[in-house]
Amino acid sequence: MQKLLLFIITALLLITNSYYSTYGILVLLAFTLFSSFKNKTKLNTLILVANLLLILSYLFSGIKALSLEPTLLFLLFINNLSSVKIDKYLLSKLSKYLTILFFIISVYQLLSTQFAYGPFFNIFNTKEIYPNAFAALNLLLLPLNKGKIQSLNIFNILLSKSRIGIIITGLFYIYKIIVNKRNNKKLIILGLILVLLPTALISKTSQSPEFSSLDQRIEHWHNSPKLLNNIKALTLGYGANSFSYIYPRVQQIPENQAPHSHNLIINLAIENGLLFTVLLLTILIRRFRKLDDQYKAAIILFFIHNLVDLNIQFPLTIFVLLLIFNTQRSLEQSKSWTLININAFAIAILLLSMRGHFYYGHKDILLKNNNYESIKQYIQENPLDSKQLLKLDEKKYIKEVFKADPYNIDHLVTLLKHYPNTQIDQQWLENYKKWYLSHSKYNLNYIHEKGTVEKLKKTFKLIDPDFANNL
Repeated sequence: MQKLLLFIITALLLITNSYYSTYGILVLLAFTLFSSFKNKTKLNTLILVANLLLILSYLFSGIKALSLEPTLLFLLFINNLSSVKIDKYLLSKLSKYLTILFFIISVYQLLSTQFAYGPFFNIFNTKEIYPNAFAALNLLLLPLNKGKIQSLNIFNILLSKSRIGIIITGLFYIYKIIVNKRNNKKLIILGLILVLLPTALISKTSQSPEFSSLDQRIEHWHNSPKLLNNIKALTLGYGANSFSYIYPRVQQIPENQAPHSHNLIINLAIENGLLFTVLLLTILIRRFRKLDDQYKAAIILFFIHNLVDLNIQFPLTIFVLLLIFNTQRSLEQSKSWTLININAFAIAILLLSMRGHFYYGHKDILLKNNNYESIKQYIQENPLDSKQLLKLDEKKYIKEVFKADPYNIDHLVTLLKHYPNTQIDQQWLENYKKWYLSHSKYNLNYIHEKGTVEKLKKTFKLIDPDFANNL
């Protein structure tokens, strides 16, 4: 029965595994509810407090239209860290079959799109793909497999072209050689090739040759902690999925936007609060200590990948993580003071979704109505999405919108259209000039395609005529 249920759930998640997928979360919710009630799993004190913090973070979120799905996903994760009771042999079989299926899909995707991304894509917009998330899941499966199947995990990671995924794989094999003290030349060569391959052969679009993806990440890591500057941010965060709306407040490099901070810990702290982040890490470390070595290796590889990226936001990934944390041995060693039946809070938060936020696409129905009253109501419920204010009164709200996202060139153009005598901060201006010059020299196609050149020329005539005349 368990074997059949696991494979049915896996099959369903494979076709509903989009970024914070509503349908995938519903599948995962059904599975975890069944498991927790069947196994009579209880909540302990730490998980109870973590539940409360997550719910409060959602209730006080500044972007409710996007916060419910990721909140539910984390609720299902922390509530079910000891509810599934999976046999190690069954997990090994599932890992093997998933890897083989991924390899078949990867070859097809590489031939058609030049990237392997497995089941990590937007089911309503297939152009939106997540190859890094695919690499992260294969890193999670890598230590669970052996021999030829493990080789397929490596191929999947290679075909995803995830540079950090490939490097971590190489370091994993070098580590195995050092720990096992075996002079295996083949493994040494494989590890070195995997570590060096991304730098030599794999190139992805950067903002410019002078500003790589690593530079982009470092800028995010350096600036993001500045957002933790008040009690609400420290305790509850800004709400799940809020990073892209609040990062412009501390952004310094134009166009260096991202939906997340490229770091799991930083992102959790900003979106869900520093208190929840510490609590979650405490819960996971306690569970981690009870795992067998191969499962510890899987969690470590996945965690390292998420220190330079963020790929935990998918139902299939959460499902595999839960299976690893719920291996039979770890359950047998787990003891905790019990309070109440598990998943009660997941059900409570699901009831809150009846307000209309819970559906696929993460776009509130109020915006789709596109009338004054519906937009006004949307803004009241999602105040972080300040750019919607321009639909109400462009001249009245442009100063507020520009302040929230000052490196958006469209906001700058609109601001100067209504207020041509606006005094621009000199540091901001120098940052924009430096960014523009580096792009005009190295990456003209990028800024021409985005229409940035003409907008900047027109805009700089108002704030810096000498610079504009030399463009």
